[in-house]
Amino acid sequence: MKLNWGHGIFITMTIFIVLMTSFMVRAFNNQEELVAEDYYQQELKYQDRIDRMNNASEAGEAMRPVVSEGSLTLIFPSSVQGRNISGQVHLVKPNDSRADQVIPLSVDSSGRSSFDTRSWMKGVYHLQVDWNMDGVDHFSEEHIHIP
Repeated sequence: MKLNWGHGIFITMTIFIVLMTSFMVRAFNNQEELVAEDYYQQELKYQDRIDRMNNASEAGEAMRPVVSEGSLTLIFPSSVQGRNISGQVHLVKPNDSRADQVIPLSVDSSGRSSFDTRSWMKGVYHLQVDWNMDGVDHFSEEHIHIP
């Protein structure tokens, strides 16, 4: 069989149509999730978050997350040790909302809070800690990687 211009155009168009169809199938099957369903209401309250972040920075050194094999430890500043701290830990996994968690915060007298990470999905998380100390709200945010 001899290839002429007509055959070449037909083959080119067929390859183009197959590639575009496969691209569309992959695009429809790709799950892109919003960071939060109520992002507009959260945006309206963003100044409150900024104020809580400023309160956390005024408390002294920042809260530090330490990730080790099988555990996550939150180390609070030495200036808040022994004080009554309560709050919540929000773990947001950007690429899979099924792994998002909200955990109550309980801090011991040494200013540490530990969590078992063995059942968590591996990967990057946005760690958001809402904590209250002596009636003043604080907010700390970090990015962590669970191995």
